Amino acid sequence: LAVEDTVLVGSSGGITLGRIREVCEAGVDLISVGALTHSAPAADLAASLAIASAVLARPIADSVCAFGEVGLLGELRPVAMPKNRVSEAKRIGFSDFVTPERFKTLEEAISYATR
Repeated sequence: LAVEDTVLVGSSGGITLGRIREVCEAGVDLISVGALTHSAPAADLAASLAIASAVLARPIADSVCAFGEVGLLGELRPVAMPKNRVSEAKRIGFSDFVTPERFKTLEEAISYATR
């Protein structure tokens, strides 16, 4: 992403429920919770799309559900039980899916989700 005059700030480690307000008020844009990022890599794609949406000032439709792992080179990697994830997301109202099964790179996913 080409972003002028924008700095995204992430934070991880030592963040407790009691410190979340303090961390957010310090200007942090994304909190990475180690237990989540290591045990649930499926959240990578959704977090990446949220950041891209904010930076590009282009919202993602409410109907979009995203899941998948993002590699260091921007490749999307499949995660466990994609059919179950889609089925559950449909049950609660999502109708459009951004997944590694549909898109091979983060760039493709961002382009689609923020159109």
